[in-house]
Parts: sequence; structure tokens; C-alpha cells
Amino acid sequence: IEQLGTPEEIYNQPATLYVAGFVGAPAMNVLEAVVEDGKLAIAGTDTRLALPPRYASAARNGAKVVVGIRPEALRLGSGTGAELSLPVEIDVVELTGPEQVTTARIGAQRLTATLPPRSRVAKGQPCA
Repeated sequence: IEQLGTPEEIYNQPATLYVAGFVGAPAMNVLEAVVEDGKLAIAGTDTRLALPPRYASAARNGAKVVVGIRPEALRLGSGTGAELSLPVEIDVVELTGPEQVTTARIGAQRLTATLPPRSRVAKGQPCA
């Protein structure tokens, strides 16, 4: 047994990487990163993200971490820079009916997003 809890607890707060990848379809995205000066440096890229405040006191500079992001939590940005943004390049776009499953690259790492079916993305397109 990897984790005990309600389905909602297990889905929203997986205790291990195994649970994070096993529960949910598509599986949770897991990005490798390093803590640098209070930011998350996404491995293999120049991308830096703000470290969530609840983790700031526990994260030490230079620590290797993994960032878990559920596919449904991702969306196409407006390009205004107002939101948290990950620059990616689209690899695969798959319309499943009720959603569009999109796979993208950020450096050598991959992200899967579930977007509304009418989202305008195409293979090779850069997005944020």
C-alpha cells in the first residue's frame, strides 16, 4: 500500500511519485527542477518559476526537486505575462471528443495538458 486516504486526498496530494503517476488519466506531469534563489529552475531550460510560499521555508538552495502538475491544471496563456508561464513547443495534439490532449516539450521534458476541444494549437507551435 502506497497511500491511504479519500480519493480526493490521494488525487490532490499524492504521497509518492508512484501514486502521482498512477492516479488520474492522463497521469500527472512530473518536471525535474532545482531550487535556485527562491525559484524553481526547470531542468534543461532557462525557465524559472516562483517557488510556492508554502514550500519556500523548507526548500534549500541547490536542492533537486520534482514539480507535479495535473494535465487539467494547464491552459494556454494569454501572452500578457500576468500568469505563471511555461514556454513549450507542441509535439502532439489529440482530440478525444470532450477534450484535446496536448503533449508538449519544455527542454527535454514533456508535459501533457487537457484543453478545451476548440483550443487552437498545432504540432510545432510554441506556446506559453
